[in-house]
Amino acid sequence: MSKSQYLILAAMAGAVVIVAGVVVGLLALPMLFNPQASLPPTETSPPGVTVIVPTETGAPTLAPSATATASATTEPTATPSPTITNTPSPTVTPIPCDWAEFVQDVTIKDNAQLAPGVSFTKTWRIRNIGSCAWNSDYDITFSSGNAMAAPVSVALPGLVRPGESVDISVPMKAPENEGSYAGYWQLRNPDGGRFGLGDNRDGAFWVRINVVLPCYWAAFVADVTVPDNTAFTPGAAFTKIWRLRNIGDCDWTTGFEVFHSSGDRLDGATFDMPERVEPGETVDLQVNLEAPNGSGDYRGFWLIEASDGTRFGLGDAQTGPFWVDIAVLDTDNEYVFDFAANYCAASWKSGVGVLPCPGTEKVNGSFVVRLNKPNLENRTENEPALWTAPDADADGYISGKFPAVVVRDGDHFKAWVGCLDGADDCDVTFYLQYQIGGGQVMTLGSWDEVYDGEITEIDIDLSFLEGETVSFILVAEVNGGDPSEAEAFWFVPRIE
Repeated sequence: MSKSQYLILAAMAGAVVIVAGVVVGLLALPMLFNPQASLPPTETSPPGVTVIVPTETGAPTLAPSATATASATTEPTATPSPTITNTPSPTVTPIPCDWAEFVQDVTIKDNAQLAPGVSFTKTWRIRNIGSCAWNSDYDITFSSGNAMAAPVSVALPGLVRPGESVDISVPMKAPENEGSYAGYWQLRNPDGGRFGLGDNRDGAFWVRINVVLPCYWAAFVADVTVPDNTAFTPGAAFTKIWRLRNIGDCDWTTGFEVFHSSGDRLDGATFDMPERVEPGETVDLQVNLEAPNGSGDYRGFWLIEASDGTRFGLGDAQTGPFWVDIAVLDTDNEYVFDFAANYCAASWKSGVGVLPCPGTEKVNGSFVVRLNKPNLENRTENEPALWTAPDADADGYISGKFPAVVVRDGDHFKAWVGCLDGADDCDVTFYLQYQIGGGQVMTLGSWDEVYDGEITEIDIDLSFLEGETVSFILVAEVNGGDPSEAEAFWFVPRIE
C-alpha cells in the first residue's frame, strides 16, 4: 500500500471515529447535564452546547459555553398549577328590630306661622324600616324642646309592619308669646326603649312653629241676644247682638263693615263697625233680622271686612264666621194658646229687673230661652221647652206674663215641669198664676221640684174661667239648693 493510500485510509478511519464520538457525545449529553432525566435525548443539540470540531492531532472535546454552564447548574422549573382561592361570602348585617324613617310632615310644615294660643294637631308620616312590627303598645313620646301643651305620649293607632308607613298625630297648642318654638319626639317600644331616625336609630323628629300675632283677628265673647236655637213665630222681627273681642294686633275702625257671608240672610243688611276697637277691647255688633215664614231651623253666617278689603273673623285661621241660629215654629197645631211659640210676646222679669227675650245667661244667671230639643232630668225630648232660670240668689225668681186669651169651656192648661239634665242641686217651686184685666193676681197651682230623675205633669181644667179674657203668668222660684243650678223648665206649656 502506498503511503498516500495509507494516509487516505487513516483519514477516513479518523473521520468515522470522530462521527462515532460525536454521536456518543450527543447521546450522553442529557445524562451529563441532567443525570435524573428519564426521557430520551432529542435529535437536536441541547441549547447552549457548542460542538468543537477536533483537529487532526487531537480527540474531540466538548467545551461548554457560559450558557451551558448556567443551565447545567440550574434545574428546570416546572410550570405551577393555578391556585384556587375560595372567595369568602359577604357578611350579612342584621336589621335592627326597632328603626324608623321620616317620610313627611302631613300637617304643620316646619316654621308654620300660628297665632298665640291656637290649638293645632301635628301629624308626621313615619315608615317602619326595622325588622319588628309596631302595634298600639308602641307610642310616640316627647323627648325635648317645647312640648306646646301636648300629652307626654300618644299610642300608635294600630299595627305597622316592616316597610309600612303610619300617620302619627299629636294635639298641641301654640305658646301665648310670639317667637320660634320647636319640640322633639321619639318612638318608644313596649319595653320602654326609645328609638327613632338615622344610622344610630336615636334621631328625633320634630315640630317647629313661629308664633305671630295676626293683624286682624276676632274672638267670640257672647250672644247678647238670641242665643242659638232661639224659637220665633213665622215672620217675627228680632235683633241679634254679638259681643266680640279684638284679639289681633291692629285697630278696628268705623271704616270696617260687618257683612253676611253665607247661610240664611234673614233679611239682614251689611252695617258699619259702630266704633273704634283697639286690640283687647270688645264691641257689640247689632243687626235687625226677620224670621222666615216657613217653619224649620235657620242659620246665617257673618264676617268682618277691614277697610283694606281683608275679610276676617274667628278661629285659628282667623276666618271663622260668627252666626245667628234660630228655629221657626210650626204654629199649625190645635192648641188654643202655645206658650212656647209666643214666649217672647210675654213680659219677663226677675230679681235683676226686666229681662230681654230671647234672653242670655250673662245677666246674673237669670234668663228665658226656648229649647227645641231639651235634655230633661229624665229624658231627651224633641218638642219645645221654656228654660226659665231665676236670678242666682236664695230668693231668686223669674216670671213671664203672657198676652191675654179668651178661655173656652173645656180648656185645660197642660205642661210638665222639672229641672234640666245636669242641674244636680236644683230645687225650684213652680207657680201657674192668672190675672183678669187689672184685677188681683191669683194662683192656680204650685209644684216643688228637685233634681231626682222625675218630672211633674200639670193638667188644670180652666172651665171655671169660661168667657174671661185672662193673662196667664209662669213663675219659677228658688226653693233651696244651689241658686245657680235652679235650671227650671216648662215642657210643652199650652192651653188645649
